[in-house]
Amino acid sequence: MTRSIKHFSALLFLVFCWQLSFGQAGSETDHGYFYINGNTNSYPNSQLRLIKWGDGNAHIDVLDGKDLYFNYYEGNNIYFGQNGNHAHSIFTKDGRLGLGDLYPPQDYKLSVYGKIICEEVVVQLHANWPDYVFSDSYKLRSLEETETFIKTHGHLPEIPSAKKVKEEGITVGEMNRKLLQKVEELTLYLIEQNKKLEAQNQRLDQLEQENKALKGKSK
Repeated sequence: MTRSIKHFSALLFLVFCWQLSFGQAGSETDHGYFYINGNTNSYPNSQLRLIKWGDGNAHIDVLDGKDLYFNYYEGNNIYFGQNGNHAHSIFTKDGRLGLGDLYPPQDYKLSVYGKIICEEVVVQLHANWPDYVFSDSYKLRSLEETETFIKTHGHLPEIPSAKKVKEEGITVGEMNRKLLQKVEELTLYLIEQNKKLEAQNQRLDQLEQENKALKGKSK
């Protein structure tokens, strides 16, 4: 049985006890769909459709190529979950998203409890990229100073300890910046060591030439 109640220019159709359709006049149907602002017979102008397909899955379909917005004007947070109140994710009223985390920290826009997989991550840092290591004004620690620091603290200078990382985690962008700083410092150490080796080799060549000259005179 189909019943309709006219309200302004729209009709509300009740089909059996579980089928509801909301659409334009003359759009009676018994398909059990829920349409908003459209013709339920062919829905060429329908904007939104709620439907349960034959596969048992529920769908929210936008049928006119427009965007779909979730807005709330006087509410608080939006929760996502199952089995009543057992929510597992949240979209807060101030724009923070928690996936598997119902209490995302205030200072973060996204909080994920679990693993994340993606093809690429772009991190934009406000801090200086460590090319300053190659500046003439940069004071590079000597290897002896670095050795002393490691023996005292158990980790590299400017790099957080394992204990601190376990307690606070790491900031990916900042950690990459610090690691690059260490790579650039290591490069300077290698360049310095290479210069010393070249100087030693030149000195050895000179000593060999002098030794040959002395042997020639002694004959």
